[in-house]
Parts: sequence; structure tokens; C-alpha cells
Amino acid sequence: MLFFLVFYLLVVAGEPISRPRSISIPIQKVHDSPLDGELLPALIKHQQHVNHCDQRLAFMQGQPPLLQSLLRDSIMAHIPESFQEQDRKDCAEKLTTQANDIGYYGPVELGTPPISFKLLIDTGSADLWVGTEGCRCDDGGTCGNHPFLGPHSSKSFVGTNESWMILYGTGAVSGILVHDVVSIMGLTLEAHKFGVAQNESADFTADNIPFDGLLGLAQIAASRQKTRTVVEALYETRQIEDATVSLKIPRAADGKNDGELMLGGMSPSKFQSDTTVTVKNKNKRGFWEVPLDDIQVNGESLGLLDRFAVLDTGSTLILAQSKDVASIHQRIPGARLSDQGSWIIPCQTSAVVSFVIGGREFPIDSRDLRFSYVDENSTVDCISGISHGRELLEGPTHWLVGDVFLKNVYHSLNSRTNEITLAYLK
Repeated sequence: MLFFLVFYLLVVAGEPISRPRSISIPIQKVHDSPLDGELLPALIKHQQHVNHCDQRLAFMQGQPPLLQSLLRDSIMAHIPESFQEQDRKDCAEKLTTQANDIGYYGPVELGTPPISFKLLIDTGSADLWVGTEGCRCDDGGTCGNHPFLGPHSSKSFVGTNESWMILYGTGAVSGILVHDVVSIMGLTLEAHKFGVAQNESADFTADNIPFDGLLGLAQIAASRQKTRTVVEALYETRQIEDATVSLKIPRAADGKNDGELMLGGMSPSKFQSDTTVTVKNKNKRGFWEVPLDDIQVNGESLGLLDRFAVLDTGSTLILAQSKDVASIHQRIPGARLSDQGSWIIPCQTSAVVSFVIGGREFPIDSRDLRFSYVDENSTVDCISGISHGRELLEGPTHWLVGDVFLKNVYHSLNSRTNEITLAYLK
């Protein structure tokens, strides 16, 4: 089911249209969908998300991608041993990169005449790209049933000889940099520099992938293309009030379809103004990272010091080192570690995990701790949305924090001041 996230255009009454403003764009929510018609067991799907988060964290820390053999082995641990060894390996190899993660996408127009592309909104990367005419998939086929941009479709398209490549949590893309028109809700960037993909992995090309490219909302320091982000370019051309991205991520269980992405400011109707805290971004690579003053379960401090959370709308889970994750679950009544290494919690848990940021406690709704049922025929046991991954370059102090937490806060990311603001939702 797709969730329409309704946005509005904020313009101060009586001001001329040329004055800076804030804009919102409509986006839809991407849900996990079966690939190749397969309905995967929950523990395998969960491991795919863990692998995705591991790769994202490696990407954010400037590390090479994790070896496919490591990812394959993590999947094999969830495949019944009754399978023949080679069958288990073949199955794991196939499922390793099929992590169709949840995300959010919205319309952006490119080229002349304008072509509408559905772009994945990603605060964990900084680049804009779409497929180009003649794009090829890494399996030798075409790039699927998606719109493409090139000299035949856009008369304002100007190519360059500059190449780029990006490795994501679930795939890779490569191509060249180009100059062309970018339009978002009536705001236009002429001859903006961004990427078109000549080669894409199958994770981006399948016909059931509902988005056509990616719009990165991290800072320019995180750009693999070494180009200005769309948000920074809109601010520099005085088309938005500030170089800010603000998000209210919806919760499906609420049934409100009230998510919102705003460029240039914050939406007063979405947050409680007397609860805002603003902290300096601690990440040196252009991503968005906040210090965690404390982590609590049901009001009890875990005593974990010097922890940092990288905020990422492109990830579903919270990923941390195994000792930290164990410390959390040991305080959740009924939680247990499965034989495959995943934490299982009661589906009806009322436990509240909280992050203290900027001196304010931000609790996670207990519903968001549940990733999925362990068994679709039972509502007793659920897989936890807080998981452990591999300890990477920056060690055990850095957590990757996705929608499990982000659905519970309004957060605003300011590239100009290099600050992050969080607040309670209304």
C-alpha cells in the first residue's frame, strides 16, 4: 500500500514571489515488495535489512563495500540446513542483494521539455541521478520501465566527460555528469550539474521498483559526484529561505498519511515548537550525526557513553554494536536472542526505548520496535527493529539510526549552519 505524504507550499501573504520561501513536495512511501514473486521468511528479510544498513554505514564511513561472501554467509544462517549445501549457497547468493528497503520518493522534473522522475529521498547520500538513454543493467538487460534523460529527450541536456560511480547498501550505479534543468514545485535550477546513470545494478532497474533515481539530501562533502546538492543550489540562488531539509515521517499504523518533506524551513503544523533542540552536526563527511547524551529503556539509563547516531531516512532499522543491542534487549521483558542471532521481542511489548539528545528525551513508540512478525501465522513473537551489525571503521560508538527512531521525531537538517534540530511531533 502506498502512502501519499501531503505537502503544502508556504508563501508569506503579500510578499513578492521572488522572495525566498519554503516548499514542500508530494512523496509516496515505498514498501517492501516481493522480488521475482518470492515471499521471503521474515528472518531472511530482516537480515537483508541488516546487510543493507551495514553497507550504508560502510558507505558513510568511506570504507569499501562489504565482501559479498560475508553478506551471503549472513543469509545462509537463516536458510534451513535440510537444504543441500550448494542449494543453500545458491539461494543465499541470490538473496544477498535483494534488500528492497523502505523509503520515500517524490516527483522532480528534469530537462526541456520537463520530464517527471520519481526520486528516492535519501538523507544518507548527497547526489542526484537518474537513468540516461541507453542505460544498461549489470545483468546485460535494459534499465527497466523507467523514464530516461538524454540529448534526444531534452534539448537543454549538455553532457560532460566526467564520470562517477556510487556504491549503495543494495546496489551500484555509474555514469557521467551532465548539465540540465531541474524543477521542483515551481523552483528551477538552470544548467544544474548532476549525474545520469549509464549502468545500474538490478536493484534499481526492476519494473516493480517504483522510483527512477535518487535525490540525496546530505551535504556536499558526502557527494561522490563532487557537485552541489539541489538544496544548497536552491539556497545559493535565493529560491529558498535556508539550506534546510525538514521531515515528518509517517507511521503506517496511525493511518494519517501525514508525512511531509519541506525544503527551506520547518513546518509549524508538524512539531511542538517548545520542544525543539538544536545540536551541531558531528559528522565530518557530510552526513547527519547527533551525539547521544544517553540511551534509556523504560526510563533506566544504560550508562552508554560517547555514542553517536547517524540519521538516515534510507534505512529502516537502528543498527549498533552487539553489546549495546544486548544491553537494550536485556531490559525488555520477554526479549530473547534467536539461534540465528536476531533479537526477538513480544509483539505486544510496551517497552519504551529513548534517546537523550541535546538534553531532551526522545522516546520511541513501542510499536516501532517491531520490525515484523517472526511467523506470519502468529502474533506472539516479533523481530526487533534494533539490530547489531558489523563493527566498522569508527568502532562501536557509531550507530546507524533509521525510521525506527525517525518516525518519532520532527527533524530538520541545516547545511548552512551544519546543525540538526529535533522536536516532538504534534
